[in-house]
Amino acid sequence: MPVAYGSISDVAYINGTDIRVRIIILAAENTQYYIFNGTCTKLQDVFVEPQRCITTDYDFVDTSTIGDGELEGAVWGAAINDSKHGIYGTNYLSFSVKSCVPIGQSSLVYVGAPPNLVSDSGVYTNYTRGIADPDFWFKPPSFCPPSHSKARRSVYDVPLHHLLLSRIAMLGSWSPH
Repeated sequence: MPVAYGSISDVAYINGTDIRVRIIILAAENTQYYIFNGTCTKLQDVFVEPQRCITTDYDFVDTSTIGDGELEGAVWGAAINDSKHGIYGTNYLSFSVKSCVPIGQSSLVYVGAPPNLVSDSGVYTNYTRGIADPDFWFKPPSFCPPSHSKARRSVYDVPLHHLLLSRIAMLGSWSPH
């Protein structure tokens, strides 16, 4: 199942600085393209965002409603404990209970030594089933490494704090089937 994160303008603001970020995940190929300020890095064997509600890595936290009780959501959380790279914290995902449509994501992690606290959050808006323009979302730009090239195998080839911070103001678009 392909997944893409981005926004109409692909701009996020971090500490008053604008950055251009786009992430394309091609789950069937176990490949992720991370495009940061015009530089594209192809990664393979990377973490793929949980699909169709939740994976076994996450624990149920709570339910809540949005609006006048019209949308019920479930919140799930997972501890992040990567001692090899000095990353610790928690990530939360929320989905609608009835349809598994994603609602939001937030995380609070410590990165590096001395640890820097990184907090980020995002909401999913304008969700539609199916993909109106798959080439827009899932065709890597021409300056990205070709899909048949030998790719780097570690997500840490990209500055991790940029991966975490790039989630701010991201929108999701994917096919649920």
